[in-house]
Amino acid sequence: MQVDYDTYKSMDFTCNKCGWQGNGKALSNGGFSEASFIGDLDCPKCFELVAFWQAPYHEKDENNNLEAPLIDKAENNNKPLKFHLRVYDNFHYMDEEEAYNHGQFETYEEAMLAAKAIVEEFFVNTWEMGKTAGDLLAEYSMFGEDPVILPNEHGEHPSFSAWTYADEIHETICKKLQA
Repeated sequence: MQVDYDTYKSMDFTCNKCGWQGNGKALSNGGFSEASFIGDLDCPKCFELVAFWQAPYHEKDENNNLEAPLIDKAENNNKPLKFHLRVYDNFHYMDEEEAYNHGQFETYEEAMLAAKAIVEEFFVNTWEMGKTAGDLLAEYSMFGEDPVILPNEHGEHPSFSAWTYADEIHETICKKLQA
């Protein structure tokens, strides 16, 4: 179901797969097509596609020059956001066509939380009874998503490594899932 980006957060949704019901604010951002500027909205429980939005990618200023993407300006008082999250696929290493955009963020910390959630989601969705922490890490290194935080402005910024984060948390997540 296509929804309006500016209003979906106040709408109520039901997942056809698992029956989850809730407000649009709870939906997860799924895939994103930069070419057609279509964003998927997934069920927060089973990650099934619930809806999608499409918007014009840019607007023009008074001199007919392209400005910052509309999506970035809509929730940020017309200022472009500072950090962009690009997600690569370890299975298709260095294949830009398999990468997708996961959004833009005002602070590095917000972008890092989103990046960490992507790594954690892989472990939760991949884990099965009997898998070891080492099995999970090996699967992540082969098939997991590798989010990269890209600054939209020059200057010094911290560095986030999804692989390092995966190595730091895989044992903890495995223990929690086994409990």
